[in-house]
Amino acid sequence: MRITSNGKSQDMVYAVKGSRMRIDMAADGKTMSSIMDVKKQEMLMLMPEEKMYMVVTFRDAAEKAAAAASDTILEKTSESEMIVGYKATKYLVKSKDQKEPIEIWATEGLGYFVNPSDIGPMGGKRKPAAWEIELRNKGFFPLRTVTKGRKGREDRMEVVNLEKVALADSLFTPPADYKRFEMPGLGGLLQGLGGKN
Repeated sequence: MRITSNGKSQDMVYAVKGSRMRIDMAADGKTMSSIMDVKKQEMLMLMPEEKMYMVVTFRDAAEKAAAAASDTILEKTSESEMIVGYKATKYLVKSKDQKEPIEIWATEGLGYFVNPSDIGPMGGKRKPAAWEIELRNKGFFPLRTVTKGRKGREDRMEVVNLEKVALADSLFTPPADYKRFEMPGLGGLLQGLGGKN
């Protein structure tokens, strides 16, 4: 997956297995990994350099997430395009929070979606946008999103390569030699990440 913002691009690996997902990305010469389990409603932030991991829960977030998405309209268009071998339908997302509609090219059957931008080094950067919650609730996975901002700014997120492979369960658990690191009060940072299961 490639995210382009302000003319800068960042690639990451996004793995999905059932209700679990893992995102690996490199930033400032370090690898950051996060593992989310939707059923358990928790996220693990791996810290490879320290051989530690942190667990952040986001229980009871589903109802708040649904309320946040209630004013969002997901409008299906007649346009479709093949992206990485999958037929993606173009949707326009309209909400009171967004001046310009967000362009979403989505497909079904690829698993649960969480925007990598929601995940920061301390367990969460921001609450997800209403359109992200709406996509999760409908079971859509975006292969491309285009968000237009002020002064002609355009942010894109696009899947650039997609493979169906068998993923080991160990990919979604911390390595045995990692120690758990506790930091109280981080649960609130992930409020809203849980959509409908």
